[in-house]
Amino acid sequence: MGSQYKKIVHHPNLYKDETTGAIINTNVREIQRARERKEQKKLKKIEDARMKSEVQELRSEIAELKELVKELVK
Repeated sequence: MGSQYKKIVHHPNLYKDETTGAIINTNVREIQRARERKEQKKLKKIEDARMKSEVQELRSEIAELKELVKELVK
């Protein structure tokens, strides 16, 4: 790492960019795992939104069926 990067004590794969203050991780496996966790979170959020929409649609259909049954019973 260049002179603008300072090694962080007790963390062999972490460096601090003295110019920006950013922490830089040089461990490729950790970086890949972080990307995978981020992607999993994103997919879970999409799936949760889809399921919420489906539940809302089912509730609406059930309410409609209830109304139809009430009309038939009259």
